[in-house]
Amino acid sequence: MSASSLQPDERSRKNLTSILQGLAAAGQANVAKDLGVSESNVSRMKDKELPELARFLALCGLKVVPEKFRCVDAAYLAGLEQFARCWLEHVTKEAPTPELKWD
Repeated sequence: MSASSLQPDERSRKNLTSILQGLAAAGQANVAKDLGVSESNVSRMKDKELPELARFLALCGLKVVPEKFRCVDAAYLAGLEQFARCWLEHVTKEAPTPELKWD
């Protein structure tokens, strides 16, 4: 099942997992400092506000991904995959696969 076809409850859990992993990577103390709140406030957010936020995002059809990820339209990606498949078929028909030699 693709990530985009997940039900809201499943997407909500995945969103929350991503948020908590991001919080762990950034460090709870650092996040608290940058927000201008105490670590205990951030800890309370983890239990009450973040699950609600994760569900809100899921119900809006959104998902949480790492900052370094880039989104690509599924149709565009499918087209690239088809192009690559056709090219590989063409290349293998034109030139046979070389034999691997282990020296």
